[in-house]
Amino acid sequence: MEGSVDIASNLQGSPVVIWAQDEELRYLWVVNPTMGFNEKEVVGKTDHELLDTRSAATIVDLKRKALETGQEVREIVKIVRNDQEETHDLFVRPVADGQGQTFGISCVSMRVADETLTLVDEANHRIKNNLAIAQTLLRMQRRDATDANARSALRNAEGQLESIARLHGKLASGGSHGRVNVKDYMETVCTQLAETFSDGAFKVETDFADEEVEGPAALKLALIISELIMNAFKHNQASDHSLTVRLSYKDLGDYRQLIVEDDGEGLPTEFDPQGDAGVGMRIVRLISEEMGGSLKRGDNSSGACFIFEFPNE
Repeated sequence: MEGSVDIASNLQGSPVVIWAQDEELRYLWVVNPTMGFNEKEVVGKTDHELLDTRSAATIVDLKRKALETGQEVREIVKIVRNDQEETHDLFVRPVADGQGQTFGISCVSMRVADETLTLVDEANHRIKNNLAIAQTLLRMQRRDATDANARSALRNAEGQLESIARLHGKLASGGSHGRVNVKDYMETVCTQLAETFSDGAFKVETDFADEEVEGPAALKLALIISELIMNAFKHNQASDHSLTVRLSYKDLGDYRQLIVEDDGEGLPTEFDPQGDAGVGMRIVRLISEEMGGSLKRGDNSSGACFIFEFPNE
C-alpha cells in the first residue's frame, strides 16, 4: 500500500488501527494491528479465524451491514482473543467501484482504554474519536491527491480538525470541575465546528444565555450540541443547500431550554427522537435522562428541530 510505511510510523504506539477487507471480509492489509497481531498473521484471514466466536460474529454482522446497505456503520464493540479483551470504537466504510457496486470495506478503529466508561465518558470518547478518525482519513486522502489545490485544502482541513481536537481536550479536561460560562463555552464549541467547513456550506447561529453552570452540566450540553450539529450536517451533505443551524439556550425559571434547529430538508414524519436507535441519538437521549430532562422534536421549523429541556439546579 503506497504510503503505508509513513502512516504506520505515524500511528505506531497510538490506539488507531486502519485496514481494508474484500467482499468476503478477508483482510487485504492492516496498519498498526492490535491484540498482539502482526500484519502477516492478519492478511488473508477473516475475523472468525482470528477472534473469539462471539465477538467475531458481532463485528462481522456490522461489516456485512455496511456491505449490504452501502452505508457507513459506527459502533463501540468489544474484541476478544485468547481471554484478552479490548473495547474499540469501530468505523466501517463500504468501498464501491465506478458503477457504485460495493466490493469491500475500509475500516478505522480506536481502542478505548477504560472499559467502565460512564455515558458521558463514552460520548466524550466518541467526539474525540470522531476527530481522530476524520484526521486520519483526511491525511490518507491528501497523500493520494495529485492536484495541488486539493492537497492544500485537505491539509487545511487537517489543521482545523487538530484545532478542534485541542479545544475539545482542553474543555473536556477542564470542564469537569467548578462552574463554566455557558455562553463562552458553547459559542467556542460551535464556532470551531463551523470553521471546520471552510467552503461556506455550513453556518451556526447562537443565542445563549450569559450564565454559569456546573462543569458536568456544561460538558453534557456540549456533547448534546456536538451530536446534533454533526447530525444536521451529515443529513445535508447530499444537498446543494447551504445549511444554517440555529441554537438557543434560555433560563425559563423552573427549567432551562436548549433548541437546535436547521433549515435543511427536515425530519421524516415518522421520526421519533425517543425511539431512534442511532448511536448519536441514543447518547443524546441518555444524557438528557441523566440531567432529568426531556428531548422532543419541534414542529415549528422548516428543517429539523430538537427541543431539550431540563430542570434548574
